[in-house]
Amino acid sequence: MNTRKIFSAVLLGLLLAGLSFALWVSLATQTESAPAILARGQSFLRQKDYESAISAFTDAARVNPRNPETYYLRGSAYKNKGDFDKAIADCTEAIRLEPRFGDAYEMRAFAYEHKAELDKAIADYTAAINTLQAAAYYHFRGCAYMATGELDKAIADYTEAIRIDPRAWGAGSHGMRAVAHEKKGDLKKAIADFTEAIRLDPSYPDLFYRRGRVYARTGDFDEAITDYTEAIRTNPMSADAYYGRGCVYREKGEKFKSEEDFRQASKLGYKPTPKDRKR
Repeated sequence: MNTRKIFSAVLLGLLLAGLSFALWVSLATQTESAPAILARGQSFLRQKDYESAISAFTDAARVNPRNPETYYLRGSAYKNKGDFDKAIADCTEAIRLEPRFGDAYEMRAFAYEHKAELDKAIADYTAAINTLQAAAYYHFRGCAYMATGELDKAIADYTEAIRIDPRAWGAGSHGMRAVAHEKKGDLKKAIADFTEAIRLDPSYPDLFYRRGRVYARTGDFDEAITDYTEAIRTNPMSADAYYGRGCVYREKGEKFKSEEDFRQASKLGYKPTPKDRKR
């Protein structure tokens, strides 16, 4: 057998082997049950291997196209990748198959928020609430209302989230409700909510920073300094907290401390706005 025939035989063998492997993969996918493929996809999702998760969920949808969870999970992978249009499409299909799929409405609302389509987001959060009175749905709709400037509606939703599940959502909803009160100029209620949020979760430095900012607005400079200092202790990279404390020291006439905090804020990248300079 000459060299050309040997080469042709080897090439044919490799080609047949490749076809056999491809056929095996195809058959394996076809014979693997949809729940097994779904479980594999969920494993990839937990590992943050979103491309592999999407591939597995697509295989699962091919085997059983009537399972709404498959589209929801694939939508979750797309959402985590930042592909919000595909996430919306998959959630829409999940909802078509199961019109009372609350989490699918919630995820689609999240995607709409990231596309700045807030009216659609609010409509979907409302649809989710209509399927289940869940604290999470109220909290997230409150955040959407905050983004549209509808502060009273935001406050009402955060209040409902706290009522339904104060353990899981107390700190977050109290904190966000405090921000809404601050925006409305109701500083006493803002301080009360920040204080309750801190009691529930004292590990979150932004709460101290925000309460310190409100104390500064009320003229309670000592309490403001205490909160800014705690925010800095728990997050030494907080340029906002250094700048805020610097402003309070300046109001108290403590020039050296004020300038030192402003220098530290600048080192951390803080760039004062014209509004800041007037404080």
